[in-house]
Amino acid sequence: MVHYLIPLIILLLSCCSISYAQVKDVFEFSLLRQNDNIDTLLQLANSQKNLYQRAKLLKLSQNTSLSFGGSWRYQMESFKNQRFVDIDNGNRIWLMNRFLFNSHLRFKNGEIYGELLSSCANGKNDLSPVDAEKMDINQLFIKYKITPSIKVGIGRENLKLGSGRVIDPREGPGVRRAFDMVQVKYSQDDLTVHAFFGATGSVQPEIFDNRYLDFKETLTAVYTTKKLDAVNNLDTYFMYQKDDDVNYSNISGNERRALLGARHFGSFGSVDFNNEIFFQFGSIADQRIRAWAIALQAEKKIKFGDRPATLGFKSNLISGDTDPDDKVNNTFDPFYPRGAYFGRVASFTPSNFIDLHPYINMNVNNFFFEVDYDIFWRYSVRDALYNPSMQVDYADLNDRRFIAYQIGTVMGYKPNNFINIELESNIVCPGTFLKESGRNRTMVHVVLGAEFSF
Repeated sequence: MVHYLIPLIILLLSCCSISYAQVKDVFEFSLLRQNDNIDTLLQLANSQKNLYQRAKLLKLSQNTSLSFGGSWRYQMESFKNQRFVDIDNGNRIWLMNRFLFNSHLRFKNGEIYGELLSSCANGKNDLSPVDAEKMDINQLFIKYKITPSIKVGIGRENLKLGSGRVIDPREGPGVRRAFDMVQVKYSQDDLTVHAFFGATGSVQPEIFDNRYLDFKETLTAVYTTKKLDAVNNLDTYFMYQKDDDVNYSNISGNERRALLGARHFGSFGSVDFNNEIFFQFGSIADQRIRAWAIALQAEKKIKFGDRPATLGFKSNLISGDTDPDDKVNNTFDPFYPRGAYFGRVASFTPSNFIDLHPYINMNVNNFFFEVDYDIFWRYSVRDALYNPSMQVDYADLNDRRFIAYQIGTVMGYKPNNFINIELESNIVCPGTFLKESGRNRTMVHVVLGAEFSF
């Protein structure tokens, strides 16, 4: 019965949101809702607002306002031959729900933000910590501007730095990544410097049972963004991660890993680019760490028939351990990237990896379409492949380099600012490395999702 009610609920929410959209949207929802720019509502008289807009933001005084918001996401996910073997007679289907609700108090020179998260999965047997959490605090922090250029903050917060290659809130799964942190941010003209110390905590599945201030795994970082000119920008950063009881293919132990990185993004003529380099050093157990990675992306606007489209290309070159016996570990740890780095199928994580990834996408009215192709190799044939938690997922069982190739499609429909419906599919065909490891089935992954934001 519940399955039949879901489409009806989505339809009702769509109708409500369309009625809201009859008044021109005056703001857009952000991925991290603390960044919603809803101050434009303060400029409207009550007679110009609809019921939703009047309830969305309450002006308490000249410099104080209180806003509310959230989202509900429903997904149906299906796997065939997950992990390239026949599991459950080849087919697996489950349903996932996630609800977020936030409240944001803004006052002169400061803000307090709180957000609850509830995520559940039905029909999935091997739940991971990022799939289900009955209810807990996703974010709760206070920030205060001590000078016009300096803001300090403390609390639990989701983070996205740069394009999410190193730190991302992990939007694909049901449970987002949060840091318990203290931070300071300096902003002046074309320069922003963000420094923080944070602990990742521990996600638990029941109600308000997460462990906070768990310092088993911590991150210290300084992240700077400099606007070079009208179209070019440069991010530079240093990060230091302490993580105990780490396991790689060739070494286990307590890890102390530092990362130096730089990201150059902007445009060159008619081409947009987003390129990043990384170098890591430190120690794990009795071994030194020497690892690196290069990430490239370029996009160009083209004509597809008589419609505008975007043709893009991505590529990653990411080190893996080349010699288990040389006391130097070359396995690159991507820290906290997007879980679905190569599509929501999340077959592999960016470690010991080479890939080539062309794609094309276009918008047609309220519809979005994308088709992509990705081909994967191991950088080192003496290292394993890892999952998004940096656990060994596919052991180093042979000397083959070719992992797989993947064909993906995304179709989206966004009728207004409140509703987003998306269908993503991926077909992943195993290469010689997987086939000779006993994983010779073609994996098929489909996700149908609808999200209502308010």
